[in-house]
Amino acid sequence: TQVNLDRACQESSKMADKESTSSQLTVESLVKELEKFRKDITGEFVALLNSSLEPIR
Repeated sequence: TQVNLDRACQESSKMADKESTSSQLTVESLVKELEKFRKDITGEFVALLNSSLEPIR
């Protein structure tokens, strides 16, 4: 039974490693997507601001 217990602990540890790796990848990809979205929104805002200020110049 000790061998089975050790094996179960090893499997549990492997599963935890896989979960942390996959969640880390998910967080990294989410951050990249949010950064792209932020740049897009910033660009659109600047363009809108410039076009709004054009008549004043």
